[in-house]
Amino acid sequence: MELLTGLLARCADHWLVIKRAETVAPYFNESKYAHFCLRRMSSSWIRRVALCIGLAVVASATQLPARAEKSIEISLKDRYLKLLDSGVVVARYPVAIGAPESPTPAGSYEITRMEDAPVYHKKGKVIAPGPKNPVGVRYMAYFQLGSGEYAIHGTAWPNWVNLRAAVSLGCIRMLNKDVITLFNQVDVGTPVVVTSK
Repeated sequence: MELLTGLLARCADHWLVIKRAETVAPYFNESKYAHFCLRRMSSSWIRRVALCIGLAVVASATQLPARAEKSIEISLKDRYLKLLDSGVVVARYPVAIGAPESPTPAGSYEITRMEDAPVYHKKGKVIAPGPKNPVGVRYMAYFQLGSGEYAIHGTAWPNWVNLRAAVSLGCIRMLNKDVITLFNQVDVGTPVVVTSK
C-alpha cells in the first residue's frame, strides 16, 4: 500500500512539473519527459521489489530461534528458588529467606540491578567482594522499599542455606556456586515471583 501511495505521489509531482514546463516553455516535449519518468520509476520499482524479495529470502533462511522467556519463582513455604525457561522448571536451588522479624515480602517483581562483585555496606561497615562478604559473590536486586533493597544473593554462611532457614533481613540467600549459575542465566528485567505457598 505504501509503495502504491508513493508511486501515485511521484506521478502527481511529475505531472505538476510537466504543467509548469508547458506554461514556461510551450515547445516542451511532454511525451519524451513522460516516457523518461516512467522508465526511471519502473526500474527503481523493480529494484525495490527485488530487494524486498531478497531480504525476505535471507531473513527466512537465517531466522534465529525465538529466545525463551526466563523467570524466577521463589516459594517461601518450601524455601526453594526455581529457574523457569518458558514456564518449564530448568533448575531448583535451596534458599534461606527472611527471618520472622524481617520477612521476605511475597509479590511479583523483576530484577532491577545485577552486581557480579558486590560490596557490602551496613552501618558504616564496608566488606569487599568475595566469599566472606555477607551478600556473597553475586547480587541481583529485585525490590526497593525506602532505603532498603531486597535481593537474591550469595552468602558467607552456607549452612543457613543448606538448612533452608528463615534468618535473613528479607533477602533471598543462595549458595555461592548456585547464585553464580543463576546470575549467568538471567538479565535485568527477568521476572521474579515470590509466593507464600
